Amino acid sequence: MKTICKLLRPLRTFSCLIVFLFFAATVFCQERPRALIKKDLLATNQDSVKMRLLLETADSYASAGQFDSGFVFLYKAFAIAGKHFGDKSIFKPPFKKLYGNTIQYTMGFHGNLGNNDSAGYYVLRLKTFMEEAKDLDGLASAITMLGIYYYNVGDLASSTNAYYESLKLREKTGNKKGLCEAYGNLTFVSIASDNTSEAMAYVKKALSLSKEIKDTAMILFALGNLSATYQKKNDLETARSYINESVAVALKSGDSSEIAVSWSALAGYVSVAGKTDSAVILLKSALRIFTAEGDLMRMIDVGTRLGNLYIYLKNEQQALYYCKEAFKNAESIHRPGQIAGKHSRPLSK
Repeated sequence: MKTICKLLRPLRTFSCLIVFLFFAATVFCQERPRALIKKDLLATNQDSVKMRLLLETADSYASAGQFDSGFVFLYKAFAIAGKHFGDKSIFKPPFKKLYGNTIQYTMGFHGNLGNNDSAGYYVLRLKTFMEEAKDLDGLASAITMLGIYYYNVGDLASSTNAYYESLKLREKTGNKKGLCEAYGNLTFVSIASDNTSEAMAYVKKALSLSKEIKDTAMILFALGNLSATYQKKNDLETARSYINESVAVALKSGDSSEIAVSWSALAGYVSVAGKTDSAVILLKSALRIFTAEGDLMRMIDVGTRLGNLYIYLKNEQQALYYCKEAFKNAESIHRPGQIAGKHSRPLSK
């Protein structure tokens, strides 16, 4: 499964870290060799097909951590989209979705690389486009991303306002999954703002609604937020109980990535409880799955945690091995040079 496809689901790190790539809207869940994509690209004269294939190519580079190469194909997609503004076809299917996805990918690449100003520029670009397209759900997603931008730059008040505005739009459209996400994001920013009572109110709504619509990913997102809320209240026993529940839900779903995320989260709690051997087993099991799926970001996270755990256990050989592997994976994520900065500009409120 590919990097951006996986991040369509809520990114449950249980430390409440949210990155821009979580919102990148893509349909490329089956990896294809780039040679086949290129062959299809050369064989078509349809702009919509070209854009889809360019996005698929960009996604394939992102899954390998090669964001600099991915940017090249995103800019080609932008060039094709530019031809469809004159006759307004950009606001109609299939170009509206393809153009929106192109913006989200570009924003996601920049956000994943820590280029917050550039990511913020594309957030506003997406927001403006969805306003012009009169797409309320699309606008709600864009405003959610704006909330993430404000959080990343430390403006919690603006982040909260953006999430609340997105919530109101979701209520207007009746998008229940979108409502679950909105409640989850408001939970997250409430925790960061040390407002656990408000966080608890939002997360209970999220869990209730996610169970109503039977969306496993949203249920896991809510359980992770519940755990984080209780952790903030220093109630580690209750926090761990919700992690255990999330493990059970993930195992029942059969989704290997969700299982690995839950194991990774549980490892943190058993480690605090002094059960370091169990923590090592959980982290190694999670790492095997993330490695098989090519999930570089989580490979780096879990590998680093294993290295730190072995440092604590005074096992220098294993500590050095996992730290080196994590560093090697981090180095494989190429930071684009001039390409990444091409559209770098500050975000104004």
